[in-house]
Amino acid sequence: MHPTTQLTQRPAYLTAVGGTGVSLSAGAQWLLHGQPDLVSRVAAWRELHGLAPIRIMPGPGWEAIAVHRVLGEPALRRLGRPGPVLFTGGSIVYFVPALTHPWGAVLNGIARKTPELWDWGKSLTVHLPADGTHEIHCPRPGIPHRKVPYWLAEPDGTDRLTFAGELATALDAVSETALAPLLAEKAHKRETAPSAPQTPTERSRNNVAAFFGRRPHSTEAT
Repeated sequence: MHPTTQLTQRPAYLTAVGGTGVSLSAGAQWLLHGQPDLVSRVAAWRELHGLAPIRIMPGPGWEAIAVHRVLGEPALRRLGRPGPVLFTGGSIVYFVPALTHPWGAVLNGIARKTPELWDWGKSLTVHLPADGTHEIHCPRPGIPHRKVPYWLAEPDGTDRLTFAGELATALDAVSETALAPLLAEKAHKRETAPSAPQTPTERSRNNVAAFFGRRPHSTEAT
């Protein structure tokens, strides 16, 4: 029996954790599966705009890819039915199956070699592995939540996740257009940046050249 099925068969236990009396949706129960200290996590959702720290654990079989919103938002529009997706303000967090290859290798296998683009895979995305050291502060699924962070696609209690390869393909497809304004700004800053200060040796060499450039040699003066 799948862990999600087991979890949905005991909603009364989760509802009564710590005497909170919080009624949890199937998506909330899925999110809590395998979490330590369920009492504090369920209690956090009882507060107005409460956020529960969801630890990315090895057991449930999902991990997360956080993507800068400049790439994450247009990529989301290219994905048909993604798994849970959380908007944190600056990033879009995609829930993905546990990776069998490094995230960088997934990107390298898909991304085009475009000289004009910097390595956005390293600078604009972060892989959060299921090693028990990373937490995502999540609002309660099933309850409208308009303050950041909020769900763009809620957990629904099923195993639907966004495959890492599909996410990488969508990111690559939108990268050139999405990053064009940032690249233009970067190029402008590079062109208008003041030149690096001269070293003492360079300054001395230039002073000597300027001196002889504006004063004639003694043989020419006679």
